[in-house]
Amino acid sequence: MGVVSAVFWGVVVLSLLVFLHEGGHFLAARACGMRVTEFYLGMPCRHHLARKSRTYGTEFGVTPILLGGYTRICGMEGTHDDLLPDCFGIVQREGRVLATDVAAELG
Repeated sequence: MGVVSAVFWGVVVLSLLVFLHEGGHFLAARACGMRVTEFYLGMPCRHHLARKSRTYGTEFGVTPILLGGYTRICGMEGTHDDLLPDCFGIVQREGRVLATDVAAELG
């Protein structure tokens, strides 16, 4: 019983620390005006519980593998494209936009 208790509390404490760490990324990104698309507690997994914020479009969720977490911030994917900065600028300015509207504005 002692091993089960230690593992349980270890996962609880680790999850709390990961939540605080990822929350720091989330708050720093929002304070700098960056758009956060996902905030998850747990490792990426096909099975998850999530809710999407109507205000910012951020998807908040939790997965069953509580050994990590991640915050996905627009512009940090590492893709190099000449139109990408302009595209992110439009998304940042407008919030939710249709791809056709972005394409029309980028011309």
